[in-house]
Amino acid sequence: MSLQFPCPSCGKELRAPDAAAGKVGKCKACGASAVVPSRSGAAPESALAALADPSSPKSTKPIPPATERQKEYARDLDVTFPDDINIRDMSTLIDAAKEKEDAERRGELDRLSDKESAAYARIRDEILEEIDADDCRLSTATIEQIIEALEEREIAAILLAGPSDPAGREPVQCTVSFTSDLSEEAVAARLLESCCAMMKRTHPAVARLLEDVIHGSV
Repeated sequence: MSLQFPCPSCGKELRAPDAAAGKVGKCKACGASAVVPSRSGAAPESALAALADPSSPKSTKPIPPATERQKEYARDLDVTFPDDINIRDMSTLIDAAKEKEDAERRGELDRLSDKESAAYARIRDEILEEIDADDCRLSTATIEQIIEALEEREIAAILLAGPSDPAGREPVQCTVSFTSDLSEEAVAARLLESCCAMMKRTHPAVARLLEDVIHGSV
């Protein structure tokens, strides 16, 4: 297993084998010296002393300058920086610019989502208004207007108009209307067929008698 610990200079996560515990290493990101801790998390006092000793070559080694690749990436992010910036400071600027860019993108996505939600709600309301308007026109239309609308759409139809809740056993008075492309004979035949179909489900014997009357058997 390997040891994981943050660089004390730039915070980048570093890895080292267990055998390197207590030794002084170098961060690949910023070049700073770092003591590899033990499994318990503590660094030996000798390693800390060597790291803090000004005469130690590791402690006096300067942080390398930023790479050209870092600088190119930073320019793409619109980051301004001095020419002599080191690799550690450049990493900090790049991380901050990326966080800002990500926050701006999340904000833009939230704004787009709000706009889409508002657009969908507006379209839904418009459709509901059209449906309500159609329902109102249909509920107030006369039989003649309905027939006319059906003929405009070239739809053959027969309309029966009567009381919606007839009471008692008195014969129900209905008005029969049909589109002009149907003859009276065709309408009569369709109505008889419909009556027979309904009677078959409720009164089969009456339905058979009605069929005999239609076909002239009785």
